[in-house]
Amino acid sequence: MTTLDEALAALPVIAVIRAAGSRHLNSVLETLAAIGVRAMEITMTTPGAAEAIRWAAGGGLRGVAVGAGTVLDAVSTRSRRAGPWTPAPAT
Repeated sequence: MTTLDEALAALPVIAVIRAAGSRHLNSVLETLAAIGVRAMEITMTTPGAAEAIRWAAGGGLRGVAVGAGTVLDAVSTRSRRAGPWTPAPAT
């Protein structure tokens, strides 16, 4: 698994993916990886986010660091955490 530091050293960009549905989620991640994006955050408000993060982190995407975003509470963090980092909105 690629660390966030390694990913940002390659390209200092984090793509934030927020979608209304999950139908094309893995294809979007693959496309971003193909054009060189090495750090991605999938917001937990996106349907299927936890599954997509597990897929990516489990080998679906090589050389990419993927984390969960828009994690609003501790319960969501414990039940859905799948990526190497978990950013939360500043409130």
